[in-house]
Amino acid sequence: MNDMYASLVEAIILQAVLDYQGVRNIPKHRKIIKAISEQIDENAIDVERLEARLKSRKKMLSEIQKNAEDAERFFNSKWFDALADMIGVKPEVVRKALVAGKLPEKVRLT
Repeated sequence: MNDMYASLVEAIILQAVLDYQGVRNIPKHRKIIKAISEQIDENAIDVERLEARLKSRKKMLSEIQKNAEDAERFFNSKWFDALADMIGVKPEVVRKALVAGKLPEKVRLT
């Protein structure tokens, strides 16, 4: 395979990995959202600013969740299988590694 195409395939897979791993940040964002909501409920001085922060955090959380769901569908698709095969990576190895939180060396791109 041409190096240019291999790099593109690796970049696609890497972005999906990053999106999938975003799930790990969901508890942190939920905690921040809860704290901001509590400040608003306690009639904090700058409610408008807090409400803007709350809206922003909720949007961020929603995007993380959507990206993670999209990545999960991608990793369970025939498209991912084909791309992984193109760069000599076994799709099932990547799937197991994602669940375990560790990627095989061949998929790690830096």
